[in-house]
Amino acid sequence: MSSHIVPVTGTIQTVISSIINNRTSITVEQQLADHLDRIPITERLGEVQNLLLAISEADASIAEIASKVWMYVLAHRLWESKYQSLEDFKLSIAYGDTILHLLKRYGENNTREQGFARSILANWKSLPEKALPVELQPPKYSRDILQFLSRLSKICPLDKAIYLLKEQIQKRSLLAGPGGFWKMTTIHIVAMDVSNVLQDLQGSGDNRVEGRASGNIAPKGRLEVGQEGSLEKSRSRSRSRYV
Repeated sequence: MSSHIVPVTGTIQTVISSIINNRTSITVEQQLADHLDRIPITERLGEVQNLLLAISEADASIAEIASKVWMYVLAHRLWESKYQSLEDFKLSIAYGDTILHLLKRYGENNTREQGFARSILANWKSLPEKALPVELQPPKYSRDILQFLSRLSKICPLDKAIYLLKEQIQKRSLLAGPGGFWKMTTIHIVAMDVSNVLQDLQGSGDNRVEGRASGNIAPKGRLEVGQEGSLEKSRSRSRSRYV
């Protein structure tokens, strides 16, 4: 059997890429088992959660890419250089069995993301790219980040949420230290950070605590955000931030 070792100390993205690009006879199941079995049992569940969230976010990104590619095809009428009609081109790419499903999923994702954003606006009086400080802002707000932030906004005031998210990033950074297995060294929030904060709050029963949490990190005060313009105007300005 050919050898293919998934890097145990790599990022989640590296692990997924290594599995996808494997050209040996080793199955996906065998690669995952080999990777996870080399991680301490106390860290294994966290690794699985990170893998599943990364896969979920990649799935949403693939749907978005498919949508943008299809829009480009239509805008430039690319099929005309080879096919007599758009329908002929669709047949050549099995459009009804593949691409159409991705386009529908992208539309559904967009609808869900806007719903999550409205929920955050209702609870924190601001859309996420205005509610969170710059140092916590992800490059783009994925469907999963928005979903978890929406749930967090329903049970936790903004100033406390900011403090807890900063604390969670610090914890992740410590776990990703030299020789650590959770090599997710990004300093902005990722979906797993928000999910962990949610689980901690729900596990402790500390919901809707209006007082600030204590600790070494000074909580950021609640942002005073104006309500100028409609939600649609705010969404159009930030639409590029959402995956």
